[in-house]
Amino acid sequence: MNDMNNEQVLQVTKGD
Repeated sequence: MNDMNNEQVLQVTKGD
């Protein structure tokens, strides 16, 4: 996984 991809995933989990 790319850092950018991982960052987006973190944002999604944070929003939940």
